[in-house]
Amino acid sequence: MKAEAKLEVIRGLLKYEGRVEEIKSNDILLIVCLLIHGGDEQPVRMSNSTVSMELGCTEPTLSASVNRLVSAGWLTFTSGKSRKQPSVYTVLIDALPVADELKRTIISPAMTTLAVQYTMATKVSLTGKKRKFTKAHLQRYAFTLQTLLEKHCAGDEVLLRGAVNFALSHPTYRVKANRGPHDLRRVFRKMLAEFKDAGQPAPAPAKPTAPAQRVDPDLHPWDVAPLPSRVGLPVYKIQNLAIAGADAFRDALNDAASTVKENENCALFIVQPDGTRTEQRVSVTLFGSMRSVLDVKTGKDALPPATAKAA
Repeated sequence: MKAEAKLEVIRGLLKYEGRVEEIKSNDILLIVCLLIHGGDEQPVRMSNSTVSMELGCTEPTLSASVNRLVSAGWLTFTSGKSRKQPSVYTVLIDALPVADELKRTIISPAMTTLAVQYTMATKVSLTGKKRKFTKAHLQRYAFTLQTLLEKHCAGDEVLLRGAVNFALSHPTYRVKANRGPHDLRRVFRKMLAEFKDAGQPAPAPAKPTAPAQRVDPDLHPWDVAPLPSRVGLPVYKIQNLAIAGADAFRDALNDAASTVKENENCALFIVQPDGTRTEQRVSVTLFGSMRSVLDVKTGKDALPPATAKAA
């Protein structure tokens, strides 16, 4: 977070009125201390004794503050193995009682959405291990992406998205990219130059206008709901892909032969066996070989979680 924005957040916390009774003055002081140490952009690793000395309080008092802040959703905390071992603190900006307008200047909604999509594209490591992302991970990714956007991409979100996608599939950068956008910071300038030179396909030559053809009535337009399944499973449809069963739909969506296109606003239909249906506006984004389907309003995954398969 830039110094000016950080100062405004601290001012907002100190002037915070209508505070819930559980939040005490020393809790606010702990948040301010962690913000000064950069606890908004990346985890702060400090022993409890060190933090207590900085705040001028006892360790039991610090522990009580941490418990209240974690319960309020303002802080994530992982305790060190012993009294002298560092604990890990992360301040969750979205939960702090400061103006939404200020929060949007710190992390834009577009970078928040991009961070969600990034975690979805890397939810399985290159070694095949499933990864669990917390709110602290999402915030760190969003901060890093916001920094890359402003520092290297001059605010061009399309350029940043393309560069990240390039890194996720490039043999030189895919290991770093899979670890997270923070691992790309040192090589981002070089990677971006490579992406601009070779990562973007050359424009295709103009094709002659094809004569009008009769529309096949058996094709399913994007905004037409599918028919119910006869096998007792809900049918999922996006664009021209309609599959019964959520797991089968995810597999088909990310199959190498999938024709589902990137789109910022299209319909996702879910039709139950009894014929009831829901329609949701979603965005489709391709990262590496994975397509993410996110609700356009909330930025959250629009599909149900995959069912764990038996070994």
